[in-house]
Amino acid sequence: MGLAWTRRRAAQREITVLDPNWLTGAIYALVNSPRVRDQGGELRQDQLTELLNPARYPARWHELILSMMQEPALGLCLPIAGSNPLRYLLPDALPVKEPDYGVWPVNALRFRYQYWLPTGFIPRFIAQGHYNLTNPSVHGGVPGSCSAPRAAASWCVATLLPTASKSWSPARPASAPP
Repeated sequence: MGLAWTRRRAAQREITVLDPNWLTGAIYALVNSPRVRDQGGELRQDQLTELLNPARYPARWHELILSMMQEPALGLCLPIAGSNPLRYLLPDALPVKEPDYGVWPVNALRFRYQYWLPTGFIPRFIAQGHYNLTNPSVHGGVPGSCSAPRAAASWCVATLLPTASKSWSPARPASAPP
């Protein structure tokens, strides 16, 4: 058995990766990089040369690697709008610490998972909810305010990303609440 990829971007359609382990190795090298984890899951485009083995991943392939990681179905890499030099957020490299939230409000929305979740589900869930960000992020979830109907809940858990000192403005999907 194998895996078939369809590619929307013209540049990707012109390239066929014959060895998927090559791409997987690059992705794991970036996501598991201690440097990226120390930077709160952020990756600068100019760091690829330092983080990837130049013999196996020459600079001419860095754009392809990043574009494959940005596939919406994978959610492995999110560009940070307006960053210069260009930076990306790797949800799977977010800090794995859980902040102390103290006592939750009585009307807080709570989630209870009593089944197995695939690796990386929570970071991708957080990344997809970035428009509700109010506080710093962690790998397992962050607090945020719900912009959906507020009849039942005035507070919700699990949105997105960075530290309060950083400004995040990724492109908001058309279906995202204001």
